[in-house]
Amino acid sequence: MFRRDTLRDIIARVRGDLEAAFGQYPIPRTIEETLAKLTGGLAHGLYGHLQFQIVQMLIDQCEDDVMVRWARIKGLRARPGSKATGTATFAAAANDTIPAGTIGKVGAIGFEVLSSTSMGGTCTAVLQALDTGSEANLGTASEIRLQSPVAGVESTGLLASPGTASGTDPESLDQLRDRLLYRYAHPPRGGAEGDFVSWALEVPGVLRAWEYPARTSPRTVDLLFVDENETDPLLVTIPSAFRRLEVQNYLNTKAPSTMTVDVIAPTAQAVAFEVELLVDTGPEAEVITELKRLMRDDMAPGGNLVLSQIRHAVSRAPGEIDHDISTPSSFPVSSASNNHLLTYDSTSFI
Repeated sequence: MFRRDTLRDIIARVRGDLEAAFGQYPIPRTIEETLAKLTGGLAHGLYGHLQFQIVQMLIDQCEDDVMVRWARIKGLRARPGSKATGTATFAAAANDTIPAGTIGKVGAIGFEVLSSTSMGGTCTAVLQALDTGSEANLGTASEIRLQSPVAGVESTGLLASPGTASGTDPESLDQLRDRLLYRYAHPPRGGAEGDFVSWALEVPGVLRAWEYPARTSPRTVDLLFVDENETDPLLVTIPSAFRRLEVQNYLNTKAPSTMTVDVIAPTAQAVAFEVELLVDTGPEAEVITELKRLMRDDMAPGGNLVLSQIRHAVSRAPGEIDHDISTPSSFPVSSASNNHLLTYDSTSFI
């Protein structure tokens, strides 16, 4: 294993070499002592550069820009994110519509009108956010104001149910690194185990995915996935029918012609926690964070939750010293079916 010598060790070694060459140990304020220190400093810097280059060969430790280059070599690109879409309604005179390209804003978030129709004194506009990102996923009561007046149409409207959705943030470098490590551990093999998970994770917004081959027939793969949560990154979102279709269409372009993939949304099975902090040091928020992370990262459809997993998660919370778990009261907590996914519900403290 490569061990980088300290600067002191290198200078001492150079001093020894000079003593062997000239027959006397370098004394302070002589040219020999100066050479020992200068040469030692130079060698120490080169050792540091060598150590840095070794780390760049390791995908899990290399610098972000080097990791991005490794990902490109493997054919992976950071997911660009997507723009939120939805509809809004405006009071309007008969048959008056909003021209495509008109800009409206909800607060500081801009939307473009893609198309509109008018009926019964109401103009319904199809909207798309100007920028990618989850911040454009808004509720139905949000008020939208047109930035330029349109004849026969009120300038202020309301987002229609279910509001704007499907906006996703660009993939972070940490997420790209995780996908790259998964690719190295599961290289593509034409639909072999692990391929469908890799392909599903290429779809913007997909947080985790699981594949179950031959569960219903020999040449069929069941693919279950969850999306990123728009409001809390420590939680998961059960995908909508639209999202299932989006992932299904993408996987159909990747799957071998001899195989069929069925994309399924898992059914959430919420788990509530009740924790007693036996030594009260105030780490409630940290405990909640660790329990959310446990349910997000370690649960799988059809899986179980055991007591040791909860204890380990709570013990990771900074400031936690001792605790007891009151709820759940019996273990293991089992999924109701192969398609049920244990998810975080809430945490209370006693």
